[in-house]
Amino acid sequence: MNEHQEIHVLCKELIPMFDELDTAVQGIITQHASECKECGEALRISNGIFAENEKPQPVMGGEPDFNPFKRLSLFKGIISIFFLVARVIVLGLISYNWVSNYHFETTTLLSAQLILFYFPLAVIINTINFLFFRNKWFWITLVLDILVLIFFDTLF
Repeated sequence: MNEHQEIHVLCKELIPMFDELDTAVQGIITQHASECKECGEALRISNGIFAENEKPQPVMGGEPDFNPFKRLSLFKGIISIFFLVARVIVLGLISYNWVSNYHFETTTLLSAQLILFYFPLAVIINTINFLFFRNKWFWITLVLDILVLIFFDTLF
């Protein structure tokens, strides 16, 4: 194999990474490509492909979405609101049942309903919050649930 054939083989191997090469090597490849029809065509195709890939692609539908977890954060927000609404509904039903059916002097039945209905709900929701959220929302709801279980029957 003579020197021209060796340079030809090396140029064919190095043309795909032309932009990453040193300027001296790029000069050798460019010189060889001007003399060799096959390498010249390969260099033109390679430069055309890289130039085409470097152009910014138009974004369909407007602005690009920079938050890849947008749906996940939206889902977490919806779940948090659902858990809050479930707590309020259970407390509202317990309060309504106690006010409409029982005497205001005794709060024993209210305490029993809190333990029977609200406590399991709070345990389930806080377990889900701890497993999936693990942020300050869990600690806030845990403290609020403890305060509800301790002081809700004394509010009336």
